[in-house]
Amino acid sequence: ADGAGTVWSELGAGDAGGAVMIAAADGGVSALVAQRGTPVAIAEAGGYVYWLDAQARTVLRTARSGGGAVEQIANTDDNPFALVVDATGVYWAAAGLTYPSGSVAHAPLVPGGPTTVMMSNVVGIQALAVEATQVFVAAVGTNVNGGGSIVAMNKSR
Repeated sequence: ADGAGTVWSELGAGDAGGAVMIAAADGGVSALVAQRGTPVAIAEAGGYVYWLDAQARTVLRTARSGGGAVEQIANTDDNPFALVVDATGVYWAAAGLTYPSGSVAHAPLVPGGPTTVMMSNVVGIQALAVEATQVFVAAVGTNVNGGGSIVAMNKSR
């Protein structure tokens, strides 16, 4: 949310597909994009709205002003769920399907750049955050009662 309004994602019901929505500061509500599978995480940066489509296993973006094309930034591992965007790129976490298969990856803000897997085989990823020089990952590990950790890694991997 900012002075121009608030954006959010909706999963949709049945075959209706999900949408990325915007509520303008004047109260009007509209879809930036509709029929977009399963948008699960959303972030804004540089005039764009970024989101993860869990069903298609992709990182996507569109112009926040609306009417622009949907652009694919990267593919993801199974079950992407957390997304952070800053001036250095797009970071996301995926839970995977089997033990241990969670991952954290990075791609540039624009389509066509390389995807870098920063961590793989992470058990129980719960949260993702970034600051100027590091990415932080919280994971429960193999034991919810004390087996978890918070890992910090440099962005330049």
